[in-house]
Amino acid sequence: MDDSETLHRRARLRELVNVRFGGEQKNLLAYILSRTGKAANQGELSLLMKDNSGKSFGDKKARTLTEQIGLDRRWFDMPVKSGLDTAAPKVGSTPHVTQPAAVQEPHNDYSVVLDTALEMAKQAQEVGQMWLALAPNEKQRIKALIKSLVHSESDQSDSNILDAARRQTSKQVRTQG
Repeated sequence: MDDSETLHRRARLRELVNVRFGGEQKNLLAYILSRTGKAANQGELSLLMKDNSGKSFGDKKARTLTEQIGLDRRWFDMPVKSGLDTAAPKVGSTPHVTQPAAVQEPHNDYSVVLDTALEMAKQAQEVGQMWLALAPNEKQRIKALIKSLVHSESDQSDSNILDAARRQTSKQVRTQG
């Protein structure tokens, strides 16, 4: 059985989802993903919203959620119906979340994240199709090249490794051609 503090926090979370996220947990989850780059657990969120679910909603969890959403650190302990006008973006007539005044750090809205993910998926599919079209000896050569670059460039950033891979591939293409 939940104590009064936990029941209050659950009520505040339901209120936040209903008022600022169109009553949809998925909108809150997408917003957290856009702010943090990390997906929140939908099952945990559902349990946090449900009275007497057995899921703890203590200070640590409240603090984590306020950080993920960009709320005042004591937001879940404030009175019901307070702070909702600036608590988080209001989802409604626009197809994407806009940045609220209460957000403490600037982040892209989730539509940008989704667009980027979709573009990356398309690129991955194209790379996969190109890989399948390669002859087995070409695949082995590319694997060896990547492996040697990763080991020789281990102290460099990913972009530097990719640049080195492009240079090495260009050299090999020129010598073969």
